[in-house]
Amino acid sequence: MKLLREPLLQFLLLGALLFGVSAMVGSGPLPESDRRIVVTTGRIENLKLSFRRAEGRDPTPAETQSLIDDYVREEVLCREARALGLDRDDTIIRSVLRQRMEYLALGAGPKRVAPDLAGRAAEKKAVLDAAYRKQLARYQVTVEKASAGSLAP
Repeated sequence: MKLLREPLLQFLLLGALLFGVSAMVGSGPLPESDRRIVVTTGRIENLKLSFRRAEGRDPTPAETQSLIDDYVREEVLCREARALGLDRDDTIIRSVLRQRMEYLALGAGPKRVAPDLAGRAAEKKAVLDAAYRKQLARYQVTVEKASAGSLAP
């Protein structure tokens, strides 16, 4: 009985109790929707299209399977990284998100954005286009026509 009055023992028992409750109540198994990775035919076609643009040819069945495997690996790793909070306070991720928002603001994406955001992006694009045209004048651009036997880009 005297042992139960020891503060160190009480502290250890309370810590063990809190740890046990946390283990039972805490993050349990993922819901079914978060454990499933569905690779749709549309996603496969997109992967093939990306391959085609990069390589200039259609992927073989083995290459298609490799593309799918890489996509699944990427999805698993991205989900785990988000679960660990690795996407928070990362300058590279913030930069990519900013670029994507600017892309959407120009009306190039699937989602609608606020008109004021689109207007500001259009103004910035106009400035960028003017700077590009100014720099382009410094270069001589030659576009060769594809011959009948070669592939057109």
